[in-house]
Amino acid sequence: MLAACGPVVLLGTAGGLRKVSTVSFPAEVILVGELVTLEPLSAEHHEGLVEAVRDGNLWDLWYTSIPGPQQVHAEIDRRVGLRDAGTMLPFTVRRNDTGRIVGMTTLVVLS
Repeated sequence: MLAACGPVVLLGTAGGLRKVSTVSFPAEVILVGELVTLEPLSAEHHEGLVEAVRDGNLWDLWYTSIPGPQQVHAEIDRRVGLRDAGTMLPFTVRRNDTGRIVGMTTLVVLS
């Protein structure tokens, strides 16, 4: 279990929960699994992520939302900005066997 470095307070409303404070996420956490490693997302991962999205024109798939090669930089900036705001913990996904970047993912609810 990964714990955040600060509290988040949720209040119930008729429409569900609403966040009234943000979390201070650990910026440098690296999660290592058997097949992949999750590294903190950064602009340095741009070229590897562009290569990853080009594998199969993933941005054209109707059932997922993946940026095209020209939008990867903006998506990295967006996710890093949300991390800095305390609302998202974005990662680059790297294969352990080849070191190749294969995508990005996020954690948005930590417990």
